Amino acid sequence: MKKWTRRKFMEAGLAGSVIAGSGMMNRLPKREAMAAKADRSTAGELTAEEWKALSSVMDEIIPADDGMPAASEVGGVEYLQRLCLSLPGLNDDLKQSLTEADGISHSHFGKSFLALTKSERIQTLVEMEKMKPKLFATLRDYTYEAYYTQPRVWKLMDYTFYPTNESGPKMKPFDESVLAEVRRKPRFYREVE
Repeated sequence: MKKWTRRKFMEAGLAGSVIAGSGMMNRLPKREAMAAKADRSTAGELTAEEWKALSSVMDEIIPADDGMPAASEVGGVEYLQRLCLSLPGLNDDLKQSLTEADGISHSHFGKSFLALTKSERIQTLVEMEKMKPKLFATLRDYTYEAYYTQPRVWKLMDYTFYPTNESGPKMKPFDESVLAEVRRKPRFYREVE
């Protein structure tokens, strides 16, 4: 798995959101494009079933809660599909992680990850984190990336992105009155000579 710098991470996120927002994706409707892409499963690409399992894993790592959408609801799966096209080996990393999650679910519950209840899925992922921390980290880290690079999530978090090659927001002038209470207090230190 490739190590990402903060800069590369943000560039990839911005490139993905710009491409998605500009209509430069396939001319097919989104669902049809995803289905066509998922049906072309070769040795390294994820199958439609694996993308569905990945969506479920992502929604257990970042579930919908407190007014925030789940990871798959903001285009997390589609983001990873685009990322797989530009990062050689990502399909294999995701496939290996999903295979491990499915293996744990079969050994603990006797059924596939997709057939598990919500609490069983969580137990499976907790067990995976203990048994195979690197594989779990792959799923977790890519889920976080797919979620927190989405402009829709930024808006819900009230986050404003400022590119590093442009000037950022203007800071408010410092308000001296915030120090008034501290200045009224006695010294909490002693002078050392």
